[in-house]
Amino acid sequence: MSRILTPTEAAAEIADGACLGIGGLQGNFPMATLRELARRGARDLDVLGAPVGMAAEILIAAGCVRRLGAPYMGVEGLIAVAPAYRAAVESGRLELWECDEAILLTALRAAAQGLPFLPWRGGVGTDLPTVNPELIEYVDEPTGTRLLRVPARRPDLALLHALEADSFGNVRYHAHSAFADPAFARAAERVVVEVERIVDHDLFLAAPERTAIHRADVIVLAPEGSHPFRASGVLEQDDEWLREWNEGVRATLRAGQPASAAAPVRRELEPVGHDAYREAIGSRLKRLKITE
Repeated sequence: MSRILTPTEAAAEIADGACLGIGGLQGNFPMATLRELARRGARDLDVLGAPVGMAAEILIAAGCVRRLGAPYMGVEGLIAVAPAYRAAVESGRLELWECDEAILLTALRAAAQGLPFLPWRGGVGTDLPTVNPELIEYVDEPTGTRLLRVPARRPDLALLHALEADSFGNVRYHAHSAFADPAFARAAERVVVEVERIVDHDLFLAAPERTAIHRADVIVLAPEGSHPFRASGVLEQDDEWLREWNEGVRATLRAGQPASAAAPVRRELEPVGHDAYREAIGSRLKRLKITE
């Protein structure tokens, strides 16, 4: 059986230096656990996301990330490039594992299959192998086809956010919102899934085709845990909050201070625990709640 933990308990088990695969797409990010990870001051994390959007921004602002592999760090239609991420890359504090979505998914697929690498045609003829030396261009001898050798990336931990789970670690999503989460779950050593609610196992037996992930190692009960991002079927995205983050962090960096000193960062991290965070922003959550 899986263990059911709080975000604080789950974050406490993520070791410094771990390779962390963060799920989600334009929302459905495991922000409750990421906030706790940033609050406890994790260090030297190697983060993967396909794409992670701005979910890793809280970790970067808190100085937790050593290397990042993600095709995109922003909020589509709202924030072109996450400000703490930009500053960390430009200063050399953050190492990049350059990739696009398909290359990262190929790396995860290789890990899930126990292979050292898989070939991929995308990226051939571009500068990707130059900026990421782990992507090696080669010629397939029987066909003469130029391909990229994409190395396996096996996260120590996949950290995901879904709609619901049972106590056995079976997980399902709202509609078709899983995106790359099952790929992270197959590739990772351990799987931790934040959920909006715990439901009875009989619901999974009644509709087994909806089960996206089987036997997650840990279930984290975190209602509205994806805030300020969207949670499919539960919350709308908090655009105002994200704009305030962007403007506040950029202003702090322009003043020569670290991103961790910005008021929006403190607003995310000062409430101790997910329950305190929800209580502090209760009126916002009420406005963002989706009524099905």
